[in-house]
Amino acid sequence: KAHILAADIYPHLDAATAELRLTATEAARPGGSLSLRVKDDAGTTVYASPSMPWVGADTCLQVPMGKHFKQWDEFSPSLYTLEAVLQTEEGCDTVWQTFGMREVRKGDHHVQLNGHDIHLRGTLECCVFPLTGYPSTDVGEWARIMDVLKDYGMNHIRFHSWCPPEAAFVAADQAGVYLQVELPLWLKNAGADPARRDFFEKELRDILRVYGNHPSFLLYCNGNELGGDFNVLEDLVQKGQQADSRHLYSASTARTHVASDQFYVSHNTSKGGLTVY
Repeated sequence: KAHILAADIYPHLDAATAELRLTATEAARPGGSLSLRVKDDAGTTVYASPSMPWVGADTCLQVPMGKHFKQWDEFSPSLYTLEAVLQTEEGCDTVWQTFGMREVRKGDHHVQLNGHDIHLRGTLECCVFPLTGYPSTDVGEWARIMDVLKDYGMNHIRFHSWCPPEAAFVAADQAGVYLQVELPLWLKNAGADPARRDFFEKELRDILRVYGNHPSFLLYCNGNELGGDFNVLEDLVQKGQQADSRHLYSASTARTHVASDQFYVSHNTSKGGLTVY
């Protein structure tokens, strides 16, 4: 009954730390112990904590990563694995969580990764898998896709109106590919159906909860070329920003800006030309 529900990791490059936010079940009452270990992708231990008292269901800790930690980006997709061991009178629970030391921010004119402007060179993934009718959940197959992408000199995938499976995030983490994730949302009357709007908020929170630790998850957007009540769409963006600051957020690709947008994807077909912003 006493176990860890979530281990969310927020890198802080300037401080050379990884902020660990642990959430456990109510049965994990104070009085047990917690120990942590972090290994790099070569299996070398970079941090090991002594056993410390477990203080309750929600715990926030700063994990030192050392002076020579490796940043994650397309050129050096260095990964770390954190192991957390919770020992209580109910027994022992261990979780492992992979993460990358990276920070994404909104620059003046660019998306910034680790303090530097980056140029997104990408493609559009419209969930087209004609041989199966559904996306693969195999890491090896997504690794093949990421390899093809990088062979063409690209570094980015936008998932048009859908969120990929875990295997895609894992492969992108390993390859150094930047992902834009979206809700299954492509509507002209957003906000018209309260039950549907509630579903989208739940889906947003589930996406952040399940995939938020992946360093490849740079960008989130509600969906494609949306119409309707943009107050509802901005509310979703604001809830996402409050829940998880590790990504940049946008209310819609094309059509309308909102004040909370941290990036924007659009196009202009004037005079037959195509310009992507």
